[in-house]
Amino acid sequence: MPAEALGLLPGMLRARLKPNGFAFTSLLKAAGAYGGRGIGEQIHALTVRYNWDGDVYVGSALLDMYARCGQMDMAVAVFDRLDSKNGVSWNALIAGFARKGDGETTLMKFAEMQRNGFEATHFSLFLALARIGALEQGKWVHAHMIKSGEKLTAFVGNTMLDMFAKSGSMVDARKVFDRLDTRDLITWNTMLTAFAQYGLGKEAVALFEDIRKCGIQLRLRSLQRLGAALETQTVNQSRSALRWTQATVQKLLFTDCVSIPTPRRCNERSLNQITFLSILTACSRGGMVKEGKHYFDMMKDYNVEPEIDHYVGFVDLLGRAGLLNEALIFVFKIPMKPTAAVWGALLGACRMHKNARIGQYAADHVFELDPDDTGPPVLLYNIYASTGQWDAASRVRKMMKATGVKKEPACSWVEIENLVHMFVADDGTHPNLEEIYRMLEEINTRIRKAGYVPNTDYVLRQINEHERETKLQYHCEKIALAFALINMPAGATIRIMKNIRICGDCHSAFKFVSKVFKREIVVRDTNRFHHFSNGSCSCGDYW
Repeated sequence: MPAEALGLLPGMLRARLKPNGFAFTSLLKAAGAYGGRGIGEQIHALTVRYNWDGDVYVGSALLDMYARCGQMDMAVAVFDRLDSKNGVSWNALIAGFARKGDGETTLMKFAEMQRNGFEATHFSLFLALARIGALEQGKWVHAHMIKSGEKLTAFVGNTMLDMFAKSGSMVDARKVFDRLDTRDLITWNTMLTAFAQYGLGKEAVALFEDIRKCGIQLRLRSLQRLGAALETQTVNQSRSALRWTQATVQKLLFTDCVSIPTPRRCNERSLNQITFLSILTACSRGGMVKEGKHYFDMMKDYNVEPEIDHYVGFVDLLGRAGLLNEALIFVFKIPMKPTAAVWGALLGACRMHKNARIGQYAADHVFELDPDDTGPPVLLYNIYASTGQWDAASRVRKMMKATGVKKEPACSWVEIENLVHMFVADDGTHPNLEEIYRMLEEINTRIRKAGYVPNTDYVLRQINEHERETKLQYHCEKIALAFALINMPAGATIRIMKNIRICGDCHSAFKFVSKVFKREIVVRDTNRFHHFSNGSCSCGDYW
């Protein structure tokens, strides 16, 4: 109750009572939870006035407050002014950088903390590494956690699971999931989300059904206990007791719980919005329309009210499957005003299926609801360009220039020996450029012999066919792949990150490379993971 805690401060000051270290620590914690930077700064001023700002506990709470409000410059300033630092202050600083997604600084501070003789909470480190997808550093932190003797609790395990999944290693993520003695709802939701990110719809459905079965078993046991209790009640029970019994039965009948089948320990919790959002996303990315509709309708059985994200997911489910007219009708039936995200999901589906008519209609709504979003104009341009409507594409391009909209340049990066190497299309800056381009030529020659044919539909420019094929060869993810093949040992899995969606031609080329070069390749783009192995992809060519 942070607002109530903060509300007590004025009365305390009016009573001429000076807050002490305990009071300031609680107030700063409340300010951080409340998200009030202005309130936090006022409390900071009071700590200075009453000479508590140098106290290590108050100082730790102060820097944590600034970190939670996103003011890392102030958090660092407070940290540097502390006369003595303890594990709490170090962990608060590391957690702040982790929440901002600054993995490099997080690891640097972690190493500095170790040199000063303090131990970190590994939760913050896994959180930061999950956001940047640094697998090797994540494995190093995992090893450090084992050496330090820290127990693999659900709290830390969930973050580790998420880190491995977002770093492109579903094998390690699954191992963490299987080894957790107690799994809570976050554990299940994280695993469901991981399956969705990899396009493993069938695996996600199987996991979801395991959750439901386990919940039903627990509910039946609860009803058996309730029945035994009812037998012991007297016939002359009061009406209030009877009403309580009916309410309890209803609650047990209509509230599912999440737990682990024996011999694992159980942690009973109801399925929530995130659980259903995860399974909807998995069905959408796996092309499982029938199953997705089934689970969307199931939400009412669990008393889970659909939120706007669920409607976005359902539009995406229909749109990806090419059911654009059905998706549009569904948008009009949503019992709340459709947001830019809803129309954006429909627009993205129109880009996949090259439907300019509905795409223009969806784009108009996105422009109206979120004029600052740079993505929709780019998608609309791509729709017109991919369908050869160059006049319409030119009009969109002029509109983008007039409004200052710029397409985000594509870039890909690969981590080798704890160093991250980044590439852009037609990259001419890398010191090993000649070697990389020779490898690209070798890749192109070998996969063409295996049956690869360049798909020039993904070059959205009015240039001749030969120039189109050349442009395809130097996409940033292909350059990153060539660099990885040169510098990584034979048989090692290659993991590439990309800041936009992987194009269809690169997707096809990577399948051939995985077979010809006998390599497993994992690509993480803005939407999902693609795991290429022996000529196929985990997405089943549906993304």
